[in-house]
Amino acid sequence: MLSIAGFVAGFFTVQQWSGDLGRAVSKNTDEELVSIGAEGGSETASVSGSLDRFLRSGGQSENPLNWRVIEAFAALLGEATAEDMPEIVKRVSEQKGEFSEMYGMGLVLKRWAELDPDGAYEYVSDPANFDPNTMDRLVLLDAIAAHDPADLFNRIQQADDSIRIPGGSVSLMTWAKRDSAAAYRAVMGTAPDDQARFLGILIAACSRDDPDQVLSIACSLPWTPEFSKVVRHGWKTAGRELPKETLEAWRETSFPDEATRKEILGLVVESAEGDAEVLREFAASLEDPALRAELAGAGLRYANPSEIADGIDQILDHPDAAKRGELLAAALPGLFRDNPATAINVMEAGVPPNLRQGLIAEFLPGRYSKSGLEVPVETLLPLVRQLPMKEKFAESFAGVSRAIAAQQGVDQALDWVNSLTPAVKPLATAGVVSIWAETDSRAAARYVTSIADGATQGEAASAFLDKAFPDDAWPRERLDGWRASLSKEARDRTEGDFSE
Repeated sequence: MLSIAGFVAGFFTVQQWSGDLGRAVSKNTDEELVSIGAEGGSETASVSGSLDRFLRSGGQSENPLNWRVIEAFAALLGEATAEDMPEIVKRVSEQKGEFSEMYGMGLVLKRWAELDPDGAYEYVSDPANFDPNTMDRLVLLDAIAAHDPADLFNRIQQADDSIRIPGGSVSLMTWAKRDSAAAYRAVMGTAPDDQARFLGILIAACSRDDPDQVLSIACSLPWTPEFSKVVRHGWKTAGRELPKETLEAWRETSFPDEATRKEILGLVVESAEGDAEVLREFAASLEDPALRAELAGAGLRYANPSEIADGIDQILDHPDAAKRGELLAAALPGLFRDNPATAINVMEAGVPPNLRQGLIAEFLPGRYSKSGLEVPVETLLPLVRQLPMKEKFAESFAGVSRAIAAQQGVDQALDWVNSLTPAVKPLATAGVVSIWAETDSRAAARYVTSIADGATQGEAASAFLDKAFPDDAWPRERLDGWRASLSKEARDRTEGDFSE
């Protein structure tokens, strides 16, 4: 039922608890529901009696969640008094069905919190009044918080955990939107064991609407063990919402030691990585070449290719060769796509050999990739030659074979594939066949049947079937006959590819 809290609040903000609501509803409801709603304010029927009739009829109608039923029930509650509410809560809680579960109880609890927040709090303080399998207790706390979040937050400080924790959460979520500074002061006045928990809630509540308050909290909290987790959460949240301001605040903040200082910068940078320009500009203002390079590298992970080319120089200033290589390896994939020649030169100059293989494999087109095939073969071949012919890199060899077939023709692609080892040759052959089947499927089919190695034939046949699935050119009967001519290993490999 927690999900209805927003609806409940919005509904009663627009609609007033008055006789006018009952009269307005009469235009939109059927005759029976209008008469029940009207009875609630008459001298001949009590609210309790009208409620009983409503729950028997409107609350159990074929469509209990339509607006007519909801508005009629709201009109009825508009006539209730604070003294009526405990009995109404009891009656509705006993009612089964969609109306009570989805809207009815939420409307009742909202109304009670408005009529008598003290009585509502006294009721909610007793767990015996609520079914633990529902969210009704939290809904009532949320309704009380909407009335006066500061008052509820103060009340729950003397309660047990079953009230203090959920009550503190809903009151802070509401209070933060009205006066986050006052909410922060109140949190810092609570018991030490509760402060960190409530601060985490407050940071979450302020993250979108008041990120300045989050940054203020992060900068002002002491570096003690009990606040260790929440202060890091604050810096990270502020970095996501206010990257520029948070980086500047980091520059001006005193940290307990250099390790903590760098750790917090890392959290901020991690949150702000999407803002490459901010990170690059801030990096340029730092005197420490290592930090400057690390910030620049983080920003370039999500930058466009032109920004990557401009920011590479900052990474190259890093004094540690191994770290410099890691930063370059993280930044270069985007540059490969836009300017492979420059990327290759940078990689060969600054990325150590142990990091190059993964970087090359990431750049090279794969067996099924549609991008990368336009990169000139003259660029791809020097790169793929740096990869060992092992199964883990077979996808990259397949991507290059497709590019050769697309750019230079099938014959040259097959010549290159025949120079490869058995670890990568099956997928590389399949790469050629996937291109060939689109341009001359009959020739591709004949070639596949001529392959002697079962593993290679199986991968090539699978690639062929992916392109020549049953159609006018290759009816099912013809494909059946073609597949029957393959080796058992190839037939087994393509069994799943060929199923209806």
